[in-house]
Amino acid sequence: MRRCLIGFSTPLGYGYSVQASKTKNDLNSSPNPFLMGSVGIFTLYDEIWFTCESLCPENMRKLPYVKFLDVEYPSESVSVGDLECAAEFVELPRDASYNDAFEEGYRAIPSMFGENLAIDNHTHGLDYYGANLGGNPTSKNLAVDLMILRVFARLDLELILNPITSLIGLADLDGTSGFFNEKAYRELRLADRLVSLENSRNLSSPNGPYHESLEYIRNDRMIKDFRKWLCRSTDRWGNRTISDIEAEVDGQLEELQLRCLDQWGSQFTIKQLGVDLIKGALGPLYTIAEFGGRQAVAREQKAFTFMARSQRRQRRRRK
Repeated sequence: MRRCLIGFSTPLGYGYSVQASKTKNDLNSSPNPFLMGSVGIFTLYDEIWFTCESLCPENMRKLPYVKFLDVEYPSESVSVGDLECAAEFVELPRDASYNDAFEEGYRAIPSMFGENLAIDNHTHGLDYYGANLGGNPTSKNLAVDLMILRVFARLDLELILNPITSLIGLADLDGTSGFFNEKAYRELRLADRLVSLENSRNLSSPNGPYHESLEYIRNDRMIKDFRKWLCRSTDRWGNRTISDIEAEVDGQLEELQLRCLDQWGSQFTIKQLGVDLIKGALGPLYTIAEFGGRQAVAREQKAFTFMARSQRRQRRRRK
């Protein structure tokens, strides 16, 4: 069971054009939070935990594998003083802002999620176990999240970072091993890039990133093979850029397509093969997805088949 935590420092912005339902945590307004790497989150984690419901996009709140710490543990002993003064107790390597993470600064955020959603980086007051907190990618909120991880260490949660908080905190921090590390962050970024469509945000809505195609991805029998392959490959890729890795995987997918076609040729007639390719109109992704569903393949090919099928399912449900 792999569990993540989306905390006060995780959302990159909030949509004010379509607000979320008000929760017990909201002290005034209830804007809808926007998360980066949501397809990767759905792919890598069996359970998605939020510190509180107000930090969860509207259309994810009723999902059976989405949980909220203060709902599941309403009487947990979390000190109000410690939460509100967490930054004084947790030493972080540096600070960072939108300008450090994105070339266009905050102006890059609307282009990621949609220009017409009235996205802003201003959070709102949240009541959390009696403490008055907010939800922005700041060092103060990251310190709060690290303190919460320690309180709920028994759940073995991995904190979801974003490009800003990764700059603030990717270093060796005492007491956070297993919860907060660069390898987990790279896995998330890579999973999101390799499984997502290029414009995966078009699958979602102003109410959040959830789309029914994600259930097919989460229930794919080869998802565990993909996770294992990704974990091993992250070590092998070292410090290479995500774009370079993505290009390499695309090349391997194309090579696998040719091998699939060669093996198909011995099992099916040219007429059958032609019909399969034409009806898909998806090139290598369709070919590998169909091949992977018809016969057993090697472990690495299973990971590639998972990626191919996941992208195909998103395309089909976007139409």
